[in-house]
Amino acid sequence: MLSFKWKLTPKNILYAGVLFSRTKYRISTIEPVNADRYSEYIYYNSRYDPDTSRHLHRLEEDKTLDWQYESLNWTLQIPVLMKFQFNKNWSMSLGINRILDNWEISEQTLAIFTRRYRLKDGTVKEETNFGERYTEPTKSQTEDFTDVISSFDVAISEKLSINLLLDPEFKDNFRIAQWWLSFRAML
Repeated sequence: MLSFKWKLTPKNILYAGVLFSRTKYRISTIEPVNADRYSEYIYYNSRYDPDTSRHLHRLEEDKTLDWQYESLNWTLQIPVLMKFQFNKNWSMSLGINRILDNWEISEQTLAIFTRRYRLKDGTVKEETNFGERYTEPTKSQTEDFTDVISSFDVAISEKLSINLLLDPEFKDNFRIAQWWLSFRAML
């Protein structure tokens, strides 16, 4: 994090900064799975086809899933704030914050089968002690947006002040996305 403070006039101050953060997550889970699926479909149409069609499907699996997830996120923020000191008790700050976010996500699952039993229309297939690996393509996503910030400071006394920080949002409708109320006391 790097920040600068320029006192433009005795009552106006310009703040600017740069913040870079990088986060890497790794999640690894192993879980046993016993899956049993069954479906039956019977089709009969006496008007056009007197034959009855019956379909029976069953799948039984006893397996262990080893799931590996990795996420890399970096964020670059460039805030610029202008503080206006109206008098010794009252000030206001307005600013913008340019935010660039990037995520790269990769995941992979290894299924270790103890047993897989398939029944499909009378045909049985049974497999034991094998594995399958499922790898998702790496996903990359980037966001680029600008955030508006406003702050209001009121000094109730020399040793107590109140600050209200507002983060409005202008997507579909105007709303206050986040707000913070802080009290500062000097003891």
